Amino acid sequence: MDNTARKNFDETQVAVPQQAAPKTVVQVSPSSVDVKVPFSFIERAAIAVGSVLVLCFMIALVSARIALGDSQRTLQTVNSQITNVTSNNNDLKQEIGTLNSSDRLQHFAKTHGLTFNEQAVRNVSK
Repeated sequence: MDNTARKNFDETQVAVPQQAAPKTVVQVSPSSVDVKVPFSFIERAAIAVGSVLVLCFMIALVSARIALGDSQRTLQTVNSQITNVTSNNNDLKQEIGTLNSSDRLQHFAKTHGLTFNEQAVRNVSK
C-alpha cells in the first residue's frame, strides 16, 4: 500500500510558494521624449490628396453658388418679361372688347351716315 501512495503522489501537485517578481523601474531619458517621428510617404501622399480634394470641393462650391445666382437672375428676368407680355395681352383683349362693342359700332354708323342692322352682325370668337 505504501508504494501506491507514492505512485499517485506527483511533485507538481505540491503548492510551492511563489516569490514576487522584482519590480523594474524604467527611466525615460529626456532626449528620447523630444524625438519626432517623420511622416511616411503614405502619410504625406494622403495629406496631399486630401488637400487637393478639399480645394476642388471649395472651388466647386463657389462655382455652383455663382451659377445658382446667375440662374436666379435669369429666372427673375424671364418672369418679369412674362408679366409684361401678360399685361400687354390683357390690355389688347380689353381694347378688342371695346372696339367690338355694339354701342361703338352704332356710333360709327351714325357718324358716317350708315345704318346698323344688328341681325346681320355675326360675332366670331374662339
